[in-house]
Amino acid sequence: MGGKTLTYRLFIEKSELGVYENGVSEWDAIENPKYIKNSSIFKMQWSWIFKKLSGNRGCTAVTNDEFELLKEIIINNKKLSSRDNYKFEDGKICISKEKFEYNGNTDILPRTEEKLKTVNYEEDLRIFFTARSGSDHFLNKVLRPKDYGAINFISNETICSFGEKKIDLMFFTEKKKCLLIELKNDFVCDEKIIGQIIGYARWISAYKRDLKEIIPILIVREPSEIAPSKGCKYYKYLSNNDLKNNSPSGWYESVIKNIQAAKVNTKKYKIKKMSGLKIYSFNTNQDNIIQGFNEL
Repeated sequence: MGGKTLTYRLFIEKSELGVYENGVSEWDAIENPKYIKNSSIFKMQWSWIFKKLSGNRGCTAVTNDEFELLKEIIINNKKLSSRDNYKFEDGKICISKEKFEYNGNTDILPRTEEKLKTVNYEEDLRIFFTARSGSDHFLNKVLRPKDYGAINFISNETICSFGEKKIDLMFFTEKKKCLLIELKNDFVCDEKIIGQIIGYARWISAYKRDLKEIIPILIVREPSEIAPSKGCKYYKYLSNNDLKNNSPSGWYESVIKNIQAAKVNTKKYKIKKMSGLKIYSFNTNQDNIIQGFNEL
């Protein structure tokens, strides 16, 4: 890859399911009516279907319920005895006497801790959440593992419609809760953003019926504090005097008003299992390194 690193790369441990002789075709795994449990649209591999429709053949995050459906297809197969090395021969997987070793770079942390917490673009936020969910004290304030449960599924830019809409982050937890996270690298909250979140929550509620709760979360960037000169309006305070008197700018107060309204208005949609909207802002230092999250 010309020296490039794979941002979301990780090690995969050997499955307790074992290794099976015959592979499963894409047709059988996704579309074959024979394997659609109870002939129900709610038992289809929606994560794979939408990924395939987008023309993207990269790695796909498969939810726990989708994995169970796939497992039922795989295990109806000849299981091979446990070995360290296998090979693909004559259209089947078989045990290999020859030992195979990967001699490439196995570094699973292509970014330093400091770089992981440096946010210049929205993509940086996705990388930070994906790489450090469950292991960072800043993120724990948002992900609340003690209340929501430990995260056991992570999906980044989840395709969730035929129009190829993408959920920034979708996390599932051991308590069968879904953390639906929308990321913004600006201090912003408007009807369009809330409409996106509601649309995503409606899709999850319809097709992921084993979930007990859907928790919508909006992450925004804390605005710069003081305007450098007159005429600048997208700052929390327009002057040092305003800061001293705690008199925020009209722009800042309008966004706060939208945030307060959004937290109330999302309840009116009455989407099954969806709880109230949570909104957090993150602040950074002068080098754009995250210093923490605050609930708004």
